[in-house]
Amino acid sequence: MHYLSCLRAPNGAQVDARGMCSSLQAVENAMYHRGWTVIGSVFKASKLHPWKVPAREQLHQWAQQDLCCCRANALNLRLADTNTIALDCDFHDAELMSRFISALQLRLGLHKEQLFTCVGKKGGKIFFCFVPTCSYDPLPRTLGPTVFTQGHLGDSAYKQELEVKSDLSTIAGLYGPFDVAINDTIVYGPYEDYPYIVEATPSDLPTITSHELQSVGNLFYTLVKQGGYECDTPNTLQVGVLEHEFMCACVVLCICECYVTIQDLVDQYIVDFSDAKECAQYFGIYEDEFRPLLRFMGQDLTCELIEHVLLDQPLRSPLLVQDAKKLLATFTADSRLTDHADLISRAYSIFLNSTEYYHQLLLNQACKHGIEPQPIIELCKELQEKLWSKV
Repeated sequence: MHYLSCLRAPNGAQVDARGMCSSLQAVENAMYHRGWTVIGSVFKASKLHPWKVPAREQLHQWAQQDLCCCRANALNLRLADTNTIALDCDFHDAELMSRFISALQLRLGLHKEQLFTCVGKKGGKIFFCFVPTCSYDPLPRTLGPTVFTQGHLGDSAYKQELEVKSDLSTIAGLYGPFDVAINDTIVYGPYEDYPYIVEATPSDLPTITSHELQSVGNLFYTLVKQGGYECDTPNTLQVGVLEHEFMCACVVLCICECYVTIQDLVDQYIVDFSDAKECAQYFGIYEDEFRPLLRFMGQDLTCELIEHVLLDQPLRSPLLVQDAKKLLATFTADSRLTDHADLISRAYSIFLNSTEYYHQLLLNQACKHGIEPQPIIELCKELQEKLWSKV
């Protein structure tokens, strides 16, 4: 959060509410000339003038007048004028916000400096230019379920919800009146060290399609399910049979890749599972090939399962206990690759079916950057090397 007491004028003096209005005049003027439609507001509410119909020039004049006399103390953007949408991360859990924005960069193939943000009291907003795929391509109002921190079901102070704003979004100024509880006034600013939306032009925003928005919703769903949050419909957040099958399939294929790698290195030597584990330790097969893809897909639990079975890391999630027991009972120290031919074949089919959707997302990223289509693991590895190094 950002506080009014922390703001300083150019001469070093502390900024008060009147000084905030004066600085907002400069911000509004700069944003208007960069192409934004800006509305002078009272905290988050654009209630001083009609805002849906008036021209942006009229809204600009009103904003300057109202800020000059401190009638307005915040700024809203009329988003539709620039096809802008805001992912409004209404998260009371700061850790969820941190995990979400980090995973979002991977999912959309963006660098940190491409994500323009703002934050008021909680969570944060991330701005995009929406590109519809057809003439009638309605935007969803929310992405994924509404959930609550464990033990606080129904308590709005612990709610986590991902909304899509396409009409108005508050981006600067006072969040609300003086807060006695914190002895300060909350003001809008950038989310952590991400770029601030007030510094952008509309053309600076990354584009996002309906297909990508659906993927963002899936990402949020995965994160809250793995994070142990609660929902009004508990079955919504359960890990299903197909998801357990996919996690185990990924482990099997990673083990198989280790077998094949060590077999190629030692030629005629008979390779068993203990050799495959040594290969995993020393040749980075999981770290270089599987983990980037699984991170892209939001599969933290699958990563934990592979690290437990192959790298002897401790198991933290109780959801994985049965999967780990089954895999370790199957792959004993002296088991060989030929012992598991049917299991590997089935795992490969499960993997291809489950990753088809994500392969298409990677192909879309590759197309944007002139990278040739490839199988999913190879394509993920190349995208990691070329695009994700700063994530």
